[in-house]
Amino acid sequence: MWGRPSEPQGLKEKRAKVYDPTRRVAICSLLLASLGITELLSAAPEASAAAGFTELGFGKYQLELAQFPTLKRVGAVVTLQLKDGSAIAVLRESASAHGYRVISLTCPHNYATVMRESADQGTGWICTAHGAEFSLPGKVLRGPARAGLYSYPLAVTAKFLTIG
Repeated sequence: MWGRPSEPQGLKEKRAKVYDPTRRVAICSLLLASLGITELLSAAPEASAAAGFTELGFGKYQLELAQFPTLKRVGAVVTLQLKDGSAIAVLRESASAHGYRVISLTCPHNYATVMRESADQGTGWICTAHGAEFSLPGKVLRGPARAGLYSYPLAVTAKFLTIG
């Protein structure tokens, strides 16, 4: 009878349902579609390349800022697929010319893809596999992850972001 109290019956099953990746993907896809945001739902790297996102080779990518007008607004987030199947997010953190951040959307704990918690501004990312939570810029807020999301080096000009 000593030690940690047992969990209430059914709590473990409820927790498993909440963190079920297929549930989160479906909910987020429906939410984005209802808001009229369909470019985030596309997983084809070729579509991204045609829209101003190209691979330069050697792990570098170039984003043409004119093709992503939402990035003019501070707080904007654009999610893009890389050819290796992983995803990145481009964040506009400040109005300065260099006010961008690019983070990997791969959880450092188990390498699952993280998703936005909601479409509201100011929310962060959550790992669909184990529920680790990250701030919008990628800082770990709650485990099991012990490190934040990887932040890519950037070179910024008036027309382009060069990632990697």
